[in-house]
Amino acid sequence: MKHEEIPHPRYRQNRLGVAIYVYVISATALFACVGLAVDGSLAYLEASKIQSVCDAACMAGSLNLTTGNSTTEAIRILVRNGVDPSEIVTVSFSPAVADDGEGIEVILTREVDTSFLRIIGFNKFTVGARAVARNSSTDDIGVCQTSGGCSTYSVFVTEQLDYSGNNAVITHDVVVHGSFSMEDGLNNEFFEDVHVGVNFLVTDNNDHVYGDLHVAGTVDTSGAQNWFLDGIQDSSPTLPAVPTVDDAQIAADAASEGQNYIYNGSSWNRPAPPDASYDGATIVWDNKDGFAMNGNVYVQGGNVTFARFDGCTGTVNILTDGVISFTKSNQHMHPDAVYNFITTNTGNDVIHWVKNQNTYNGVFFATEGGILSDFNSDIINGTIVAKRAILSGNNINIGGTCIQTALLTTETETCYHVHLYE
Repeated sequence: MKHEEIPHPRYRQNRLGVAIYVYVISATALFACVGLAVDGSLAYLEASKIQSVCDAACMAGSLNLTTGNSTTEAIRILVRNGVDPSEIVTVSFSPAVADDGEGIEVILTREVDTSFLRIIGFNKFTVGARAVARNSSTDDIGVCQTSGGCSTYSVFVTEQLDYSGNNAVITHDVVVHGSFSMEDGLNNEFFEDVHVGVNFLVTDNNDHVYGDLHVAGTVDTSGAQNWFLDGIQDSSPTLPAVPTVDDAQIAADAASEGQNYIYNGSSWNRPAPPDASYDGATIVWDNKDGFAMNGNVYVQGGNVTFARFDGCTGTVNILTDGVISFTKSNQHMHPDAVYNFITTNTGNDVIHWVKNQNTYNGVFFATEGGILSDFNSDIINGTIVAKRAILSGNNINIGGTCIQTALLTTETETCYHVHLYE
């Protein structure tokens, strides 16, 4: 009879140990393959995403190479597309990065957390992106910009600017000849330069200045996680000159023929402008269907109230020696409308916003008085110019404009070409 040999128990245990090693090695290899497929794909997608943002920022910066705002415009695009400041390796303007014309270079890095590869001790991928753009006279993407006779600001205050609120977006330069105070807020962003002639106080948190910061006096940035891209540039800044409006010329134009109007405290010099009504000494625009108005309006000895102006169109300068108020919410000027509001009143609250979610297009001048706001989610596609300003509210956006319409200045047009070649 044939007998089957039974392995000694010691040999059976050895084969079991070998199987465990084979299983562990195979499982590790399997996780590595799955991890490379899954985590590698996610890293590739993230790299593609930041490359697209990098390209867009570089193009936006190159469109501003002739204005001196190329790097701040590129940074604005990066941040608006979710790039954290810590991910920006460089945003630089240099003729050296382009072989034909001036150029701008943008470099980003981003860490991408892994999921499967974490099991084998690989926790992060680091991906990067680089873009270079230049302007020249030979490429086929034409861009035209206006320049000359005007300067672009979001806020210009000659004495004191106080801001308290959250999530403000200030697109262009802020100039304060006096002191600038930011308290009781967070997450406010300034995408271009901030110029302060006296003291700069920031006690709120997580505010960012992406342009240059120029402060002549004391700097107190005691709030947490405030970020200044280039630090404080100098302690003796040359402050831009105060914009001025030729109110005498506007008043004279309002007396001329055509679509021009003067209110002398009791009556108009001709039929009243569209949809203007009387409320004592106040001229009120309150039309739920919008209105069209052009020319110059001079309210002498009275106040101006804009209540309902949703969809209003036209280009107009509104001058008064009284107070200008905006008193209703959810009103949006037509995108092509330009309404410049000018007051010569010397009080502390001569332009007053008190409502929410409105859109204004134009310049607000109170160079002899103060501006007071308490609004939320408002958009000002224009500039605030005042002697004093107290701005409060959340989610406001002050876009800035090239101040020219109200100032009766001139502009020139420059056309050039942009090429993204890396």
